[in-house]
Amino acid sequence: MLIRTVSGLIGIAVFLALDFAGPIPFGVFATILSLLSCVELWSAFQRSKEYSVQPSPFLTLLGPTAVLLATLNCPSPTTFNILAAIGLITVIFETVSAKRLTAHSIMIDRIGTGLLIGGYTACYSAFVVLRNGDILSAKGAWIMLYVAATVWVTDTFAYSFGRSLGMRPLATHLSPKKTVEGALAGLIGAVIFGVFAGKWIGLSWGLSTMIGLIAGVVGQIGDLFESALKRNMGLKDISNLIPGHGGILDRFDSLLITAPVTVILLRLLHY
Repeated sequence: MLIRTVSGLIGIAVFLALDFAGPIPFGVFATILSLLSCVELWSAFQRSKEYSVQPSPFLTLLGPTAVLLATLNCPSPTTFNILAAIGLITVIFETVSAKRLTAHSIMIDRIGTGLLIGGYTACYSAFVVLRNGDILSAKGAWIMLYVAATVWVTDTFAYSFGRSLGMRPLATHLSPKKTVEGALAGLIGAVIFGVFAGKWIGLSWGLSTMIGLIAGVVGQIGDLFESALKRNMGLKDISNLIPGHGGILDRFDSLLITAPVTVILLRLLHY
């Protein structure tokens, strides 16, 4: 428990320091997170006893590449051309190597898992978009911290109340320990914190409430999605990179889905 607490505090301190260090340091940080998450998932698929496959290497690079391009603020045509080039290289490579693939590493599995890893880890680019934006009176660093903190509150409330008061299972086929009571507590905690923290950094009541709802609902869906991945692969954790916490994805699964949905909301509202 002590190791988990210490490593968690260190992780939060690093996140905060890089968030307020500037767009480029935080963008590099997000790119590294994406790359490490790619490595974690690649290794997890290979270690899996239920579903052992080697994902297509080039498609997994779509994630870190997208995050890096967001950091460099590349225009859409440039971003599209680079990502399309990776896709073309993948098609050529997989076609040429298809005759050497075994029954346990067929092309469709390699491409499918590669796209899953690449698309999933590309969600880190939403961190960069939130960090580098300027919404109302709040600067990007505060927006990124606000969204992340709301997700952390969701996780904390869901875990604490679910452990002490939880009785009805939420999704036993995905995560046996999650409960309906815990999920509701996480949602309530997210909305309360989201509303007041949002107002504190200058957002409207309406926008703060919507972001709180997104964190409370979508964040928990992101957690369940990663649980489904681990369940499907027959693994307890994606990796053991962070002492007491598992891997990068085990720590960022909720925020990884919440951030892009928040970006979509802000775009729809023309922020």
